[in-house]
Amino acid sequence: MNVKRMRSRSRWFPLALGVLAAAAATALLLAQRGAGEALTREALENARRNWRERGPANYSLAVRVSGVQQGEHAILVEGGEVREMTTGGAPVREGARRYWSVDGMFEFLDEELRRAERAPEGEVVLQAAFDEELGYPKSFLRHVIGQTRGIEWDVYSFEPKR
Repeated sequence: MNVKRMRSRSRWFPLALGVLAAAAATALLLAQRGAGEALTREALENARRNWRERGPANYSLAVRVSGVQQGEHAILVEGGEVREMTTGGAPVREGARRYWSVDGMFEFLDEELRRAERAPEGEVVLQAAFDEELGYPKSFLRHVIGQTRGIEWDVYSFEPKR
């Protein structure tokens, strides 16, 4: 065998081993963070169905976002539409509110699943947790292997309104 080829292969082995170790460490870290279970199409549809059957049309929620985007959102929804939204106490313009009703969150999660389905297998980690009673998304995490910052959000307050 060619000595040059052997040296080239021996240089790639530690690099490949390092990449695999980093991927395993990332998966372990994500599993410990508690953002929920792996997001699947079935889990999303079950939660969406639960929300349609039991969810209120009027509610307020507070969401903490971290990762690439950061902030705390306070959201008021009436008739299924975001009527008021602030981030860190500052008003948010109407066009930026699209994904922050529960229906908008479901739309966002659906888009995330479609993007992940097009990515190479194992490259994108999606986790979510849903409220057992009403079905609204309680938490979400997206991490792309090899990138340092993903996105994560947690609904830390949900209150039905009359």
